[in-house]
Amino acid sequence: MTDPARQILHVGLAKTGTTTLQRHVFPQVSQLAGYEYNPPELLEGLSRFLLFRDPADRRKIEELRVKHARVFVSDEALATWLPQHFEAAADDLLSLWGPHTTILISLRDPVDFQASLYAGSCRAGAYVRPQDFFLSNEQYGRAAPHEVHWLDDVFNVDQFDLRRLVEIYQERFDRVVVLPLQTQFDLRTLARVFNLSEDQRRAVPKQLASAPRLNSRPAAWDIKAHSLYVKLTGKQTTSPGLGTKLLSHSKTSGAAHSSRGRAWWLRLRAFLYRVLPNTPYQLPSDIYQNAELTQRNREFLAELVADERAADLCPDD
Repeated sequence: MTDPARQILHVGLAKTGTTTLQRHVFPQVSQLAGYEYNPPELLEGLSRFLLFRDPADRRKIEELRVKHARVFVSDEALATWLPQHFEAAADDLLSLWGPHTTILISLRDPVDFQASLYAGSCRAGAYVRPQDFFLSNEQYGRAAPHEVHWLDDVFNVDQFDLRRLVEIYQERFDRVVVLPLQTQFDLRTLARVFNLSEDQRRAVPKQLASAPRLNSRPAAWDIKAHSLYVKLTGKQTTSPGLGTKLLSHSKTSGAAHSSRGRAWWLRLRAFLYRVLPNTPYQLPSDIYQNAELTQRNREFLAELVADERAADLCPDD
């Protein structure tokens, strides 16, 4: 069972039900288990340090970790969603939190993940053609993107190995728990992590059943319309996600100006979602994919789901 004093980090990945978990599950679970959940000052300090590497931000995080000794932090940005930076992100968290932290990693089908990631990046304001976003290892080497992780504009498909991702954290932290999207909302694994009773576990899904699913994948027409908007106006950002999110902490005026400039499109899009089919966006067939690695990733996810269901049949030690 979990050490009551152990601090817990949910590091992502993004697009694995994280918004719904963060809004409708994690706060309730934290309250039931007696954990502080996502103290704003700690989240802001983490974001700033991971982008700017300021020693003052590191000291602030260390102080806050002592202040919030029994804490649960969830931010899908912590692991990054770009596989070429998985190890660097894990090293950062190890240096900040130490090896005795419990790490939660949420995963989903690799192709669905990539489609949701790309579509979500477009909806957030970035646009890179999918054919230029999903690269082989060789193509990535030639692209020579930014050295600072999180600010890449491309996704190295050949490095998107889910088993290796989990191993990266297992090599650094004492306890790593994986939450497959397929089973995460029954909360059995979270109940074991937080030492919840069966009655407590059952209480949260009852509330979740009536809650809307949040931040779902954009419709296919939405992404096509966004790409047309970029081509016609030339307006786009260059970082599909965390880089844009983190920079907004220090450049709020620029973000506000960008928001005002796109307000008309956001209003139009809200109307179109009410009248057009909401068929989720799918990746085009001509992007680079590693079929062998995709199959291995799916087999790994199937193993995790089978192990989780088997654990439900066994009493706790």
